[in-house]
Amino acid sequence: MIRTTVRLQEDLFIEARKKAIDERVAFADIISQALQNYLGRPVIKQPEKYSLKVYSMGKVKGDLRRAQIYDNI
Repeated sequence: MIRTTVRLQEDLFIEARKKAIDERVAFADIISQALQNYLGRPVIKQPEKYSLKVYSMGKVKGDLRRAQIYDNI
């Protein structure tokens, strides 16, 4: 990937930004897809985002500071 600066009309920027938020993708992905469509290249779909459940492991038992751990070894 190459980082670059692009000048856009304000209304295009706002519309593309809203689309990125609605689709939960990065703004850069929207711009890349638009360029790929313009150049006639097939659009590569990004993998679906997913989330993992978080479970509590309970309270910390004991002191977990580095010095305390090394003293016990």
